[in-house]
Amino acid sequence: TLTTLTTLTATSDTDGDGQSDKVEYAADTDPFNPADRLSVLSLAPGDTGTSLTWTSRPTRLYRIAQSTTLASWAWGSLLLPDAGPQTTRLAPHSRSDRRFFKIESALPLPK
Repeated sequence: TLTTLTTLTATSDTDGDGQSDKVEYAADTDPFNPADRLSVLSLAPGDTGTSLTWTSRPTRLYRIAQSTTLASWAWGSLLLPDAGPQTTRLAPHSRSDRRFFKIESALPLPK
């Protein structure tokens, strides 16, 4: 848990895991624990797309981005997480395309 907000900034990486404290806040991960971060756990290419599994929190929404060149990204719609500590979704695309993926977390809007 956070003990002080004065040590965390948008650009600091308090736990040294390569994720800024701002990104950790958006992902609802612990900025003092380098093992607690948003991570892709597996990729499984298939005939209609790639199945991606990543660490997730019930307090966040997620979306998948795809690219064939790394120069531009196509973002999918926001997704609810699965129950439990990880989420799996299919990112549809043709089998012949080479793809790169990234996962983004988002805070849900208050009701």
